[in-house]
Amino acid sequence: ADAAGKPVQGAAVDLRGDMSHAGMRPVLAKASAAAEGVYVADFEWTMAGDWIVTVTAALPDGRTAARQFDVAVKREA
Repeated sequence: ADAAGKPVQGAAVDLRGDMSHAGMRPVLAKASAAAEGVYVADFEWTMAGDWIVTVTAALPDGRTAARQFDVAVKREA
């Protein structure tokens, strides 16, 4: 959503997942528009552990927005 809370359409959204420890190859994914302002991506967690996921959106007006998320991935029992 933009600053006014309206859905952003036409963005190019990329995801990058990095494990919190060194030596792992990053996981990369591109999101596609699924609905007005909603983007989805297939993202493969290659192993359990602590990840940092960076979401970068190239906005239609030329600006770029990025956010990082800490994610703990656990194995299913």
